[in-house]
Amino acid sequence: MTALLGAFVAAITIFLRIPIPKSSGYLNLGDVIIVFTGLYLGPVSGAVVGGFGSAVADAVGYPIFIVPTLIIKGLEGLLSGSLRRRRLALLGPIIGAIVMAGGYFIAEAFMFSGKIGLAAAISELPFNLLQGFVGVGGGYAVYRVIRRWSDEDEQHG
Repeated sequence: MTALLGAFVAAITIFLRIPIPKSSGYLNLGDVIIVFTGLYLGPVSGAVVGGFGSAVADAVGYPIFIVPTLIIKGLEGLLSGSLRRRRLALLGPIIGAIVMAGGYFIAEAFMFSGKIGLAAAISELPFNLLQGFVGVGGGYAVYRVIRRWSDEDEQHG
């Protein structure tokens, strides 16, 4: 299941890219699957799916980001699943989204030279936050639907 979801993150990230204006970056829906995986399968699977699935996607067109993405999206998946058994299940994905946006801010600021890097990081920060929080909402919604289906199967099975 983890490998399949990782491949799905790579595919959805590669094929459903939404370009960010004034930047070479893009928005994608891979975070929905990362958050879902963390919540449904736990933090280790979330980290594997987020890190490897997203890094594979970066190998197609954005190879400079492979290593930062492996770390940043891996942390997002790990954090998304870290509080899943508590009443604060949404807190992990929210922290993960913030860490993801902050991680890319830091990576972009350091990877590109001087003021250009900082300007790029600043210009992409709102889009990374948007992507992260769409991932939180979408991933949590998918998680709730799947949990409801599995609970109904247990009751009727």
